[in-house]
Amino acid sequence: MPIGVAALLTMPWAVAQPPMSDTVARLRVTRRPRLLVWYALLLISALLSYSLAVFLPQRLAEIGIHAPFLVAVYAVVLASLAGSLVGLVYACLRTRLSNAVIVRLAVAAWVASLVLYALVEHPVPLLVAPALWGLRMGLLFPVVTVPIDNEVPPALRGRAAALSGTAVFTGQFCSPLVFGPLITATTPATGFLAAAGLALLMLLGVSLLRPRPTADSTAETRGDTTP
Repeated sequence: MPIGVAALLTMPWAVAQPPMSDTVARLRVTRRPRLLVWYALLLISALLSYSLAVFLPQRLAEIGIHAPFLVAVYAVVLASLAGSLVGLVYACLRTRLSNAVIVRLAVAAWVASLVLYALVEHPVPLLVAPALWGLRMGLLFPVVTVPIDNEVPPALRGRAAALSGTAVFTGQFCSPLVFGPLITATTPATGFLAAAGLALLMLLGVSLLRPRPTADSTAETRGDTTP
């Protein structure tokens, strides 16, 4: 609530509207197939993240990890620590790697982490899994907004960002609905293998997608009258 009050006091009330109807603006955003790929990445990321949040304790119980503190280490603590460390060196990584390479590395870490969660039966080597999951978070979140911005002119970037939130919350909502029946019918390990397969498909998708040069977006902002 204090943050909400501070936002009301500091954010400007007057917002410049682009010279186009809302209907046309929405069509211009949603009819960009490349943009939908990035939304799919965000949706699947949330889908898989919440599969860990909900079902990882069951998987850890299968290999003898029951203590709440240890469950927190495997589910949250190591991942958050790894993500924070990546954030400290992200600027250095960004000078050496392109956005596309960073996204592919993040999704590859995603696949490896889920495979480890599904297959490793010993607590010590399983510690690699949350570290890789944190690596994914630290790499993906800073960079995924860049290609979304590059796909639309400045007048539509607010709508594009709003749809990013829609994709994330849709994935969070759907996660237990998707993985719950699967894990109930099989095992948590099987569910995480299925999640790894879904992440692998996403890796193939982002590997085939070629990034749009920033110049294209700049040219688009000067006069994009096509729907």
